[in-house]
Amino acid sequence: EEALGEIDLGIGSHGYVKAQGAIAFPIGQMNILLDAMTYGSDGFKELANSNDTGFIRNDLNAKISWLSDDERQSLTVKIGYADEDANETYLGLTDADFAVDPDTRYPASALDNFISKHHQFHLNYGLQVNPSFQLNVKAYRNLFQRAWTKFDGFPSGTPPQRVLTLPNFYLNQYNVMSGISDSSGSPFDLIDVTNNDRKFVSEGAQISGNYEHGLLGISQQFSFGVRAHRDTAKRRHKPRSYLMVDGNLEFDGVLLPPKTFNRGHSEALSVYLANEFYFDSFTLNAGLRLEDIDGEVLNRNTGVTAYNDQKEIMPSISLLFPLSENLNLIAGIHQGFSPSGPGATGIDPESSTNYEFGGRYKNQNTYTELFGFYSDYSNLLGRCRVSDFGCDPGQVFSGGEVTIYGLEAFGEQAFEISKATSLKIGLTYTYTKSEFQSSFLSTFSQFGAVKQGDELPYLPKHLAKLSGGLALPNWDFSVSVKYQSEMREEPGQGLIEEGVFAEEYIVTDFNISWFATESLTVHASVKNALDERAIISHRPFGARPNAPLSAFI
Repeated sequence: EEALGEIDLGIGSHGYVKAQGAIAFPIGQMNILLDAMTYGSDGFKELANSNDTGFIRNDLNAKISWLSDDERQSLTVKIGYADEDANETYLGLTDADFAVDPDTRYPASALDNFISKHHQFHLNYGLQVNPSFQLNVKAYRNLFQRAWTKFDGFPSGTPPQRVLTLPNFYLNQYNVMSGISDSSGSPFDLIDVTNNDRKFVSEGAQISGNYEHGLLGISQQFSFGVRAHRDTAKRRHKPRSYLMVDGNLEFDGVLLPPKTFNRGHSEALSVYLANEFYFDSFTLNAGLRLEDIDGEVLNRNTGVTAYNDQKEIMPSISLLFPLSENLNLIAGIHQGFSPSGPGATGIDPESSTNYEFGGRYKNQNTYTELFGFYSDYSNLLGRCRVSDFGCDPGQVFSGGEVTIYGLEAFGEQAFEISKATSLKIGLTYTYTKSEFQSSFLSTFSQFGAVKQGDELPYLPKHLAKLSGGLALPNWDFSVSVKYQSEMREEPGQGLIEEGVFAEEYIVTDFNISWFATESLTVHASVKNALDERAIISHRPFGARPNAPLSAFI
């Protein structure tokens, strides 16, 4: 074996640049991979003071792999580091301003900046005990630090979403936010810029294995896994008030206490057992999963600690029934679970029963899938984010019983035009329908006043993608057209246009690859080639767009 290296350089629209280098080489029984990348852009949004709205990100990774002489043992160590500096914002626009220029940013977001650092360490050991028994042991530790300084409304507490939805009613605050007027110094027209400083540590270890056996004369495979995990999150959200003066933000000099100052900690034990039975005419998989999570949150502002303990046992069963060499029917029932978060009291975990049924067909040139799904939630959960109003960050809300059901289809067909030329066409489509099963009133802004039969927000009814690729000697051409239907942003039924909603849109992308030599490949791509712009969300603050026409090479 010999050392291999790769360099990837790119430039593109909106000041995009990328440089990546990787080298892999052996040392005895070890293989080492070193990879470094930096990329960024100036951003496609614009501030009146010409401040950069882009980002830069750096990634460094090292991977060391070892394989024993008899190939029964393997060890992999991965060490990684990443950092990012992004002038990103949550602040969008009024619908009227969006229609004029979707890429405008209000001066109230001029100080918005996201800084993060990520350290990771992963260790993986594999052992082939005998031809029928495999063991795997993993250990991991991740440290993630982030500080996002961003517009967070007004010290008066007026929700920015209301200002952007009804700018004529909140005219003074809208004018200050958009830099049209100066602040008077009142809490109603000061700008709240909060530094959301957080530190996350997650670490754990797990052991898993597979054992092939023939108990009761039936060919089977038994698998198991045990994981011990713990994580800690420290949050200190420090606000500052700024005056808008001639379209610029000026600190008012007043020191304010932190909005959020807490420490959350969780310890979890997860166990799964599964057994796959291989019968002559079908395959049956039955499994069981246990989650046991202890959590606590210390509110450093009040000195109060909240505790909770969550346990859930989740069974699952699935069936694969071959109708022919190329066609399989698949069905399954799986219990789902999502914890309510550390320290959450009085709220049950999210629980669901999920059903799926469908088929898969595959031959040399054709691959198709068609599945129906139905998810029955006994207690859908909503979690308060920092940008939500009327709730405390991390607070959990129950949405009661909810059903989500639909259809997923995928198809891909390949055509061999000649020995050196081929064409591939693919289509993906998803239909999703949802319903709240009860009426209730919630202080959680994403629920609000819910009526039985209302659809969930942020679940587009239709998603589709049509793709095509042409492979020629030394050239590859591909095109994709993605479609998303309009989408509710608040619970409702009937016409979507009667409430807050994200617009439907179609995005068309083109890609070309030229294999100039064995060592040199040139790629070019055009994203959103038709430059279709749409409101993809009004949350958390105002209308925000999809990315514009962009080209890269």
